Amino acid sequence: MDKILYKNKEFYNGQYEEIEKGLRKKLDVSLYADPKFDYAQMKQIREGLEKGIDAKIYANPEFDWLEMRELREGLEERVDVTLCLNPAFDCWQIREIIDGIKSGVDASIYAKVEFNNYQMRKIRIGLESGVDVNRYLNPNLDAWKMERILMLLKRGIDPDLYIKPEYSSDLSDMIANCVISGRDYSVLIKPCYNDGQRTEIYYGMINDIDYKIYENPKYSVQIMECIRYCLMEGVNVLSYIRDGYNIGQCKEICRAINSGISLDKILNKNYSYKVMKEIIDLEKEGINTTKYFEQGFNINQLKIYIDATKEHRFPDEKEDYSRWFKPEYPRYKMKKIRKQLKICDEIHDYFDYDFDSETESVLNSNYYRGIDLLKYAKLGFEGIRLEEIGLAIRSGAKDVKPMLNFNLNYNQLKEIRFGFEHGVDVTIYSDIKNSWSTMYKIRILLENDLNPESNKIGFNEVFPNGSLEDYDSEQIDVIFWGYLKGVDFKRYLDPSIPAARMRNIYWMMENEKYGVVFNDDQLKIIAKGVEQDLPIIKYAKSEYTADQMKLIVKGLEEGLNTYNYENCEFSIDQMYLIYRCEKDGLRAIKLKNPLFTIGQMRLIYFGLLASLCVEVYASPKITEDEMKNEISRQLMEGDYSEDITFEQAIKARCVTEIFDKVPNLDEIELKFEIDNL
Repeated sequence: MDKILYKNKEFYNGQYEEIEKGLRKKLDVSLYADPKFDYAQMKQIREGLEKGIDAKIYANPEFDWLEMRELREGLEERVDVTLCLNPAFDCWQIREIIDGIKSGVDASIYAKVEFNNYQMRKIRIGLESGVDVNRYLNPNLDAWKMERILMLLKRGIDPDLYIKPEYSSDLSDMIANCVISGRDYSVLIKPCYNDGQRTEIYYGMINDIDYKIYENPKYSVQIMECIRYCLMEGVNVLSYIRDGYNIGQCKEICRAINSGISLDKILNKNYSYKVMKEIIDLEKEGINTTKYFEQGFNINQLKIYIDATKEHRFPDEKEDYSRWFKPEYPRYKMKKIRKQLKICDEIHDYFDYDFDSETESVLNSNYYRGIDLLKYAKLGFEGIRLEEIGLAIRSGAKDVKPMLNFNLNYNQLKEIRFGFEHGVDVTIYSDIKNSWSTMYKIRILLENDLNPESNKIGFNEVFPNGSLEDYDSEQIDVIFWGYLKGVDFKRYLDPSIPAARMRNIYWMMENEKYGVVFNDDQLKIIAKGVEQDLPIIKYAKSEYTADQMKLIVKGLEEGLNTYNYENCEFSIDQMYLIYRCEKDGLRAIKLKNPLFTIGQMRLIYFGLLASLCVEVYASPKITEDEMKNEISRQLMEGDYSEDITFEQAIKARCVTEIFDKVPNLDEIELKFEIDNL
């Protein structure tokens, strides 16, 4: 199969796939192997060739694939599609023309672009029905009007007597239906009505109600609809409309009448239709709303009251809900009472307080379990903090006083509650100065004391004689590190040893444990750092050379952020440049990449000193020459040209002195700087 001929870069995958399918079927793909056709058009031409039809007829890129499909299917049905070969037709118009040809009518009558497919269909149906389609062969008539005219013509009625050009489609439809059903439509063509009003009158006609009751151009469509709706329900509400009741109220009046409810219950213009609806619904359930209104309840209070009585907590007993629901209670209080009654045999007085929903839920759930947390809620404990107190009491805590400190956060409260649950003396660690993580560590040690068989170190062994208060939280953290890692933390178990020194001792023991070996030069620097209580963890790593350690120690002594050069992949020269950058107060993080050459780092350093936008060129992928060009461009701004060298640019902008401040990094200078540690 020769596919090479069609390996055209202008074809995309879908097009080439269609060409390949044609070649496999030995079709004449030259008919559609043209980039002007998209793959969907190619598919329609290919399928036509496969079916043996003359696909040349529609192989025109001006036809979209949907139009091609209609033409192809027409040709497959042996239809002469000549009338359809106008690219201005859409696929739906083509379908109507083909359907007309298939049914044997003269489709040329409507095969015109000015008719849309809906109009074409009405003309086709008229031709198939044998009526005079010339009566509505007008593109200015919409398909809806055409259908009404066609409907009359089918019944032998002259449409010109009823359907006028000035009539809307809706009016034409109503008139045609009235003529066919023998109704008097004269009221519908009165110019004083709009189409919406005519529609309501028409609906009255066809539903055989006395539409004359609301046949008044002064009534809005909505009022007409309301009166018609109620008339269909057997109630005339016109008098209530005239009395000033609105549409919603009138519909509820209609509902009340049909429900056999006295209108005295709802006839109040100040009642919204929603209030009327609630009253009717309650009255239908046999509730005398008047009695409750006389007591002072409003409808919202009454609804909550009645809903509570429906919940039947004790179906075999008759409860007096009036002792809980009183008209002087605002609605929000009644809702709280109802919510509480769902889960409790009695109610408590928390509803007198404005608690949030989460706090109310905690109060309710604990009250249901026999725990009254109201006094703690009154103190100001809310939500999950209040729930922690409840959980502690449920676990058997007799005195939750250690939890009653507003400065304790949720995690601290939780640790104290865990202590109650495990039976430890929480007063040992519940002081606010202890972070939650410190509390956790002390709690674990206290639990170990309760289980001597576990052979785990307990609180009394770590803090003999209850000496916990002598340590701060940082010291406790380091002691716990040693406990967890299994190192001899007793070597630094002394409150007089600062936390920083404890960390260093711990780190050395950790290195000893795992067999980390340092040479003499490294050990000297580690010892010096230990003497100054510097964080040994930052530099006491065997992968650092002694010189690298020295530089980190120097930065720590000067209070610098050594993090940016704490990386053994940096050479000593790179580390020194970052150290100097930190010392100059520059953004040293821009140099934090071991892939930079020294030359690149010096150019970034200069950019930081000169307040340039170093982000543009601070990448190891950008060569030193490219960096220099970018720096020159930024320095020269509008005066930049490619002929200007880097040296000329820094001289022209008088920044030579700034460039000279960038460390040279010659061997002697660097060695001197470091040896002077």
